[in-house]
Amino acid sequence: MTMIKAQWLTLLLVMSGAAQGVAADDSLPTQLTLYKGDVRVLEAPGIERLAVGNTEILSTTLLKNQEMVLVAEAEGETTVQVWFEDGHREQIGVVVVKANGYRQVGELRQLLADIPGLRIRTVGRQVVMEGRLYSTDLERVKDAVKFYDNVLVLAEEQTGAATKADSGLMLTEVQAMLGQIPGISIKPVGRQIVVDGDLNVIDIERIKLLSARYPELLILAQPMSQFVAPMIYFDVRITEFTKDDVEELGVSWSDSISGPTAGFAVSGGSSRVGVPGDTSGFWGIATNITSTINLLERNGSALTLASPRLSARSGGMAELTVGGQTPVITSSINGSSVEYKDFGIMLSIAPQIYGKDRIAAKVSAEVSQLDKANQVGDYPAFKTRRTDNEVQLRVGETLVLSGLVSREDQSTYEGIPWFMNLPFLGPVFRNKSLKAGQTELVIFITPQLLTDGTSNVNQRELERAERMQERFGEALKTGLLE
Repeated sequence: MTMIKAQWLTLLLVMSGAAQGVAADDSLPTQLTLYKGDVRVLEAPGIERLAVGNTEILSTTLLKNQEMVLVAEAEGETTVQVWFEDGHREQIGVVVVKANGYRQVGELRQLLADIPGLRIRTVGRQVVMEGRLYSTDLERVKDAVKFYDNVLVLAEEQTGAATKADSGLMLTEVQAMLGQIPGISIKPVGRQIVVDGDLNVIDIERIKLLSARYPELLILAQPMSQFVAPMIYFDVRITEFTKDDVEELGVSWSDSISGPTAGFAVSGGSSRVGVPGDTSGFWGIATNITSTINLLERNGSALTLASPRLSARSGGMAELTVGGQTPVITSSINGSSVEYKDFGIMLSIAPQIYGKDRIAAKVSAEVSQLDKANQVGDYPAFKTRRTDNEVQLRVGETLVLSGLVSREDQSTYEGIPWFMNLPFLGPVFRNKSLKAGQTELVIFITPQLLTDGTSNVNQRELERAERMQERFGEALKTGLLE
């Protein structure tokens, strides 16, 4: 009997140990190691409450789904006591160490990726920064590591002249950052990088800021205000069309605004803005548009009123007047005086270069003519059509101004000669017809940048003048001029 009791007792102990083993497998970990700033979520079925030894090192939150959240706040060691509903209690030892070195390396590499010669690696739990750096770059590194723990800066300040490899790298970086500035020249001279040119004041300030990082940068550039501003050349074509033929030009107009409008000539397709490419004409006006204008002129549906070439410096103004002057009498207490008022086609362009090949311009166009029907005594009246625009376009693009519409009504008489002029009976022998017509003035403006006396624009004008002289000489020889 005693033997049977002993066997049962042994069996109960074994079963109890097995149960404890299962419970141990499902229990919480007894030891945790966290990096500073880490967050760990632990499942704790049946948990009732918990307590932390040092809340400055570790903070905890108990969720409704019986999970506990641990947040590593600071370096150090502490314990967490956990009570369960069945009455038993467990303890977790937590050690919080400095931040994850691999994560720090990734962040520092991303933050300081533009510093040439800097090497970042991990040695154990330490982050080591090495290399020979410029003084400004070394200061950046020291400022950055203030926000990280366990970082060792072994980088040294670079003294003496830069190596050939360093000079090539610097030249590439400087060209990438400054190469888009109009008029700039960047050349290596020995161990230095020389920056020259007549530049905008704002661009020069940018270069000076960059020189703090690149001590080998030698700035010889001068503000543009101390030199003559670049010249902009405008090819202008003023053409009058019948109203229905304007839509055949291949220009995409704005349909949302009535009245004078502006568009850009394109070399094909339905795009509103574009730069004439392979189909561009002699001055950049798309060839298909030029061909359409020439065809309409031959058919009598278009008439080119003027085709001048204007020039203005950046920040200046170019003006054109095609027409005449008429006297206008003004009266005052001192008597009468005569002033002359311009009429005809008046165009003014105020351009400003603001990029490598971009031009901002204020364009004003006015068409006026005498209106005898509304004239009062000796005081003339005028019919005026005017448009003002502020536009931005690239060198070589064609700006098209339209919307200057004029209406003319004509009455004609047809009938039997002599009889149609008889008093009282004349209307019986003649027929009166009324004809109303609308014309629209379209102005094409194409800018070109005139950089120096040997530019393509200047050469083309010289060639054009020579051809005109040759034709004039031939006309004299053949007796066409009297």
